[in-house]
Amino acid sequence: MYLTQGLHRSVQQHPDRPATICAGRTRTFAETADRVARLAGGLRTLGVAEGDRVAYLGLNSDRFLEYYLATWWAGAVVNPVNVRWAAAEIGFSLEDSGTTVLVVDDAFVSLVPELRRSGLRTVVYAGDGAGTGWGESTGVGTGRGEPTGVGLGRGEPTGVGLGRGEPTGVGTGRGEPTGVGTGRGEPTRAGAERAEPSGAGVPGEYPAGVEAGWEELAGAGPVVEDRRRGGDDLAGLWYTGGTTGFPKGVMLSHANLLVSAYGLAACGIFDAGGTPRYLHVAPMFHLADLAGSIGAMLVGGTHVTVPSFAPVPVMEAVATHGATHTVLIPIMIQALADHPDLAGYDLSGLRRVIYGGSPIAQAVLERARRALPSAQFLQAYGQTELAPVATVLGCAEHDDPGRTHLLRTGGRAAPHAEVAIVDESGAEVPRGRTGEIVCRGGHVMLGYWQRPEETAAALRDGWMHTGDVGRMDDEGYVEVLDRLKDMIVTGGENVYSTEVENAVATHPDVATCAVVGLPDETWGERVHAVVVLRDGVPATGATAQEIREHVRGRLAGYKTPRTVEFTDALPATPTGKVLKRELRARAAERARSGPAEQPTPA
Repeated sequence: MYLTQGLHRSVQQHPDRPATICAGRTRTFAETADRVARLAGGLRTLGVAEGDRVAYLGLNSDRFLEYYLATWWAGAVVNPVNVRWAAAEIGFSLEDSGTTVLVVDDAFVSLVPELRRSGLRTVVYAGDGAGTGWGESTGVGTGRGEPTGVGLGRGEPTGVGLGRGEPTGVGTGRGEPTGVGTGRGEPTRAGAERAEPSGAGVPGEYPAGVEAGWEELAGAGPVVEDRRRGGDDLAGLWYTGGTTGFPKGVMLSHANLLVSAYGLAACGIFDAGGTPRYLHVAPMFHLADLAGSIGAMLVGGTHVTVPSFAPVPVMEAVATHGATHTVLIPIMIQALADHPDLAGYDLSGLRRVIYGGSPIAQAVLERARRALPSAQFLQAYGQTELAPVATVLGCAEHDDPGRTHLLRTGGRAAPHAEVAIVDESGAEVPRGRTGEIVCRGGHVMLGYWQRPEETAAALRDGWMHTGDVGRMDDEGYVEVLDRLKDMIVTGGENVYSTEVENAVATHPDVATCAVVGLPDETWGERVHAVVVLRDGVPATGATAQEIREHVRGRLAGYKTPRTVEFTDALPATPTGKVLKRELRARAAERARSGPAEQPTPA
């Protein structure tokens, strides 16, 4: 089992079928395979050996898909970078993984001089990034890691129709820019100007700090044979937030990713008839997108890309290019269902919407089904360590009016997974009792990169301990209730409270703090900081806005607290452990007794 086999199969069976559609470019499977073989050869000429790590920092595009395939073809290991991270976080992941080659697009090329400090040997310029070919800019940020759509662009999720990082609800529907910036040289981060697309690199015309161009490699690279690394060979590193404040690399093999893809296929993800056209809306660095992408490649599906989520480009892609399948998070579904111009687009070709990150509210699902009557919905629950799927709530369960309670669950164990609920000793608990969700199967990660102790803590007796609290009913449906690791899920992105607490605590006026996730109608959860100021700091000392700005300069925008509360002391156990459940209970009581707290725009 190797991850390029879907490309080989597609070239053999339908070489002239479109493989990718992106920004006005359409390439067949035969053309894509030729480019991949040359790109792999180009990587080899840059010194990439088997097992070396190659990173990609960019928005969704056909080149991102080529990057995955060419890296695997060359026998190397992918390290797709979370574009919403601050430069320091990106640099840590590059240095920690020992990445030697970084591929970067226009949206992030201004970060290259700073990222060169991470020990990179070569930087390759991928060319066009955001706002190309879809008539409506998706933008690339305000200079502080702001979003390019609903929680899946480059920073804090603040809405779908954004001007310069300020929330404006959920879309304008009038062709305005729907990311942050206009695509006309707006700042991307730290005030840097976005480079204009220039065809992915003409020799001698690279941006500062760049040695090679993607198109140069694709055109002049030597054609090399596929190394066909597979099975338990390491395929990639996906960095996730860590409870110590540092991201850790999840090691996934070729077999891990293929087992998960086959498991999703067995759930009927592509059983809607005809050849699928898979629309890349979720960021392509996310495993959620890659799981569907691998499956689509295995069945010869066409890949359609938009740079990042915004309702109008997504609707255009469905109407113009016949996209049939996509992966979204519930807030994206809501944005599409409520968009004022929805009726102006022919979306009848959309057949499957796969969503995750959180269960979907029944009211939102009902609106979405009315708005997208041709589409069926499927939910997947899991995490990066599970490549990334453990349970699935299928289309039939979404369509059953007599079992709407199932929408509160993450479904049942996927065909490739075994799921259980256990107590602290690892013993399975009776059905209906709460405990930790654990999972085992061929999709479970190899471990954390160079972190044997954390690997041993997560993988015990063959089971992956998810850190999530849940319960299972008599039919095997799993309801996810809370997170043992104090992880917050906001707009589909994971935030670790310890990481934010460490950043808040560096403010000179702060004595101690705790960070929790509070329910949020828009984002599922919001990051909420409870702060104790140092003795002697006047009441007019640090303000909530100052705390937020302090964190914003150290972490990605979506990790910045949306709300900040000041208190004299934190509730704690006799051993000094903060009782975060009490903090959540206090917030819930305030919500019941008074007007709702208004989150500050990030």
